[in-house]
Amino acid sequence: MGASALMIGLSAASAIGQGVVSYRNSRAQAAALEQQARIAREEYEAQALLQERNAGRATDEAEAVTKAGAYEEQKMRDRIRAIRGQQAANYGASGLSLASGTPVQVMTDTEVQGAQDVAQYSLNTARKKFALVNQAQDYRTNARLQRQAGANKYNALMGEADAARSAGRNALAGSLFSVAGTVASNWTSAFGKSKSAPSNPWLKYRNGPDWTDRDYLKKRM
Repeated sequence: MGASALMIGLSAASAIGQGVVSYRNSRAQAAALEQQARIAREEYEAQALLQERNAGRATDEAEAVTKAGAYEEQKMRDRIRAIRGQQAANYGASGLSLASGTPVQVMTDTEVQGAQDVAQYSLNTARKKFALVNQAQDYRTNARLQRQAGANKYNALMGEADAARSAGRNALAGSLFSVAGTVASNWTSAFGKSKSAPSNPWLKYRNGPDWTDRDYLKKRM
């Protein structure tokens, strides 16, 4: 009976040990997954911040293009007025009438051509600004997508970590329940239904020794 009980005990201990090892491995796996989740979220956040900085630079460039364009347009208008004024002065000094004929045609052409040049420059400035504003918006969109991707990755890895922990707990609990059932089955097979598992012989002395108990005195001796 002793040998059989020992074998049952060793088998139970082995099964429990496997459950404990599985539990510890699952905790280590969960910790590694959590670390990966944090690193992934930080990496995505770094990319999002980079995109936001790029958006800020594009916005600043758009504002600079607008200011530079307005300044240059004003210079062009001033130059056109100066040219027309010089033309009027030259024609006046020549004694030509400024109300009709060639002087009027030349000065009109100067104004029209100047207005066209200003309009074309203004259009080019608007296109540059529009491109930069769109670029800034694209950067902001990318930043938002990076953060969303980081959150998705983080949640997915944390979910895997939770699943690993749960699997470890289930494995440990399963091994304990399995051991209980196996021990009961093996004990019945080895010793029959009339036999019960041995109890701790010292359990009846849990409240202190009974000095009148001869069995206790013999065990002590």
